Amino acid sequence: MKIILLTAAKNGGAYISIPKKFDIIFHLDNPKEFIRIDYELTQSIHEAWFPLDTIDHGHKHLCVFTFAKILPDILNILHKGEEKFSTSPKGQKLLGFCNSIDFDVISKAIERTLELKRLHGDKWWEYDDAE
Repeated sequence: MKIILLTAAKNGGAYISIPKKFDIIFHLDNPKEFIRIDYELTQSIHEAWFPLDTIDHGHKHLCVFTFAKILPDILNILHKGEEKFSTSPKGQKLLGFCNSIDFDVISKAIERTLELKRLHGDKWWEYDDAE
């Protein structure tokens, strides 16, 4: 089964080569909500314009993920676009994709950022001393 997602790369400045296997999908606003499932990023379309064999940091991509049997239920939180132009609602839920070997570090960084945002609001980054 395949699903196409619009993604924005936030991968620490690196580029991801395609194809790429992953095994974790998580809620970006609560990484404690995650599933472990094997899947693969099989295609990328840079800025919805031309195909690439990478995901480039800081750009939007249409990405095709391939799952062996079924699409996992966690994907149901995503907005389903069926129009020519975006109908994505403000504040829509977002998902993260990674491998289990990296998930603990990613999850802790997200939780730290969420706590800083809760404590300091829009200027949370001024209090972020983690590198």
